[in-house]
Amino acid sequence: MLFHVPDSAYAAELRFVSDLQDSLLSGLATADPRPADLAAWVAGLSKWSELPVDWIHDNFGRSNSTWGTRLSQLLDAQPAERQSWLALTQSHRRFSELYHATPTHRVDCPEWKLDNLKLLGEVLIHFYDKNIPIPAATPIDPSAHTWLRFPDVRADFAQKLKICPYTGESLKINGLQLDHFLPKSRFPVLSCDPENLVPCVNAANRVGQKGDVPPISLNAAHQAIDWLHPRIRPGLQKAQPDRIYLKVNFPKIGQPSVCLAPSGAGTQGQVDSLETLFHLSRDWTIGLQTRLELWNNEILAQWQDQQCPPSAEAILSVIDLAIRSKQRLRFDLPDAFLDAALLEAIKADQAQIAELVRMAKSPDPS
Repeated sequence: MLFHVPDSAYAAELRFVSDLQDSLLSGLATADPRPADLAAWVAGLSKWSELPVDWIHDNFGRSNSTWGTRLSQLLDAQPAERQSWLALTQSHRRFSELYHATPTHRVDCPEWKLDNLKLLGEVLIHFYDKNIPIPAATPIDPSAHTWLRFPDVRADFAQKLKICPYTGESLKINGLQLDHFLPKSRFPVLSCDPENLVPCVNAANRVGQKGDVPPISLNAAHQAIDWLHPRIRPGLQKAQPDRIYLKVNFPKIGQPSVCLAPSGAGTQGQVDSLETLFHLSRDWTIGLQTRLELWNNEILAQWQDQQCPPSAEAILSVIDLAIRSKQRLRFDLPDAFLDAALLEAIKADQAQIAELVRMAKSPDPS
């Protein structure tokens, strides 16, 4: 998919950081007794042995280091508690199974706000906030390494993406962020998981919309039944039939409006969830009247170019061509799917067609 982070050139580096998290969690769960030399213990963990020893010592060998201080406290917890952390985070790692056709997995969604669980969450999220050295040995310097920087991931996607999978807006480097679909405050082990990162526009990631609300239905038999992961967002996916479409309404009095509506295998719950998160219908309705007027002018201009009689059949032919053009571009250009929906609505509304024919017969509406 265009917005699938595992397709990024940096997917291997992101996966490496996730592996570091997993290795550290496994070490925390099984360490007994508490290691006397924390830096040496970390350096001996799977994947961590691939990192520069001096970097590990700087971050874990000093008594006042951020990671060292927190890990020392976590290692003082009872073995049973540490084992429970591992079980919880392993369950979260399987979140993608929620979107299988026949899901069998469920995830718990605890608050990471108390005692050791809060401390563990801070350690896991720290992987996302801090640059991690990725080994890149050369014949000249076997210990050479580069740095994984999340802005580089955004820059990578700025070159590839054109539309936000949440809102359909244009993605530009200054407006592109990485959203944690399952919020890292509630699922910190997924803070660096490529499957949980979604490139999107700033507005879709701002606090006050999704924020730290987990987009799963905790009490439903299928927790993802009402939530569409952007990876399978039907409005912008080529591989599967649409499960949601845009419905444009032309009231007899007042301004036109657009709303999301379920189709095919879609559900009203999915529509309601997307609206709750991103208020798409409200935002798309703003400016819809202006967009309608622009399209009416464009349809009439194309009709004039064809030098056809001012008939409903000629107008509909022009609209059909415009619809096909927008449908071809709907995966590449922002708002192309909105234009396609608007044109479909114009075509299906007899009053709109009649008005276009009247305007064609009388170029000066006055």
